[in-house]
Amino acid sequence: MLLITHVLASTFVSEDVQEPFVGVVVRQQRWDDPDNDVFVAEIDLCAAGISVLATEAPSSRQTAGAWAEDVGAQLAVNGDFYSSTSVYGDAVGGGERWPLDQLGVDDDTLALVSGFPQLVYGGEVYTCVSPTDSDCFPDRSDMRDRHPRTAMGLSVDRRTLIFAVVDGRSTRSSGMYGAELAELMGALGAWQAFNLDGGGSSTFWVEGSGALNEPSDGSMRSVANHWGVVASGSGEAGHCLVEEGCFALPVDGAGHFADMVDDDEVLAVLAQLGPRGPGRSELHGRRRDLGALRGGPAGRVRRRGLRGGPLLSRRRPGPS
Repeated sequence: MLLITHVLASTFVSEDVQEPFVGVVVRQQRWDDPDNDVFVAEIDLCAAGISVLATEAPSSRQTAGAWAEDVGAQLAVNGDFYSSTSVYGDAVGGGERWPLDQLGVDDDTLALVSGFPQLVYGGEVYTCVSPTDSDCFPDRSDMRDRHPRTAMGLSVDRRTLIFAVVDGRSTRSSGMYGAELAELMGALGAWQAFNLDGGGSSTFWVEGSGALNEPSDGSMRSVANHWGVVASGSGEAGHCLVEEGCFALPVDGAGHFADMVDDDEVLAVLAQLGPRGPGRSELHGRRRDLGALRGGPAGRVRRRGLRGGPLLSRRRPGPS
């Protein structure tokens, strides 16, 4: 049973919990002070018939619902920030990498959607003295305003994939600050979590129900990429890595959030969990010039595992 009572100043009011498909739990939450509607999906990556998809290189944008119906997904959310049919970070769909001028991707990556900034790192939630202070997400002023939000996260045992969508820009739902979204993802059990495109893009779609949230545009927005979950209810789990338990290891000398970005470099921290093998759990850090990196990996579904890591960059827009 999930018990959350507060996120910063907000108070948890009520929750409706459903399991529309095997391995998929959907939570519709109501928050107060300020009012917010929050939609959460918890995906058991070891449940029978669960697999995770991401959009292949598109010729045109699609709503999350239209794309999910095309690929046979039972649940979908919007993905990375985008311009036309291009996204700002790495992307992989159907095992094929796009766009081709981004950071390197392993050959066994099946699906990848990028996000920025990082909300939870190794179980440490990004926190601020005040969610509106200029030093709170200093490179993203939009994170210091209330907006509709979408986020993704992964539990420490790599078994549970978490999606969260927060409605906003309405009298019913105010939206969240970035710091509130970070605290929410930590409270939901995310060990690693990342912000996705928000604003009018934020969509939480479920087969048989359509968009559960109320997109701030008035209808689902067509976007460049998406996360999707296929929940057939039978067959092999496509990304299960918990036969003996597998956990992230700390990085020697790794800094905290305040130390992770400067004017000249970005720090890409990659939490890598590959095919099952003795002791196969590792966390890598590396630095590169800003000019060499245009986006960063935020969630990667591999042939037998999920891979996640942030790239802290100054090149992404805010929610529109």
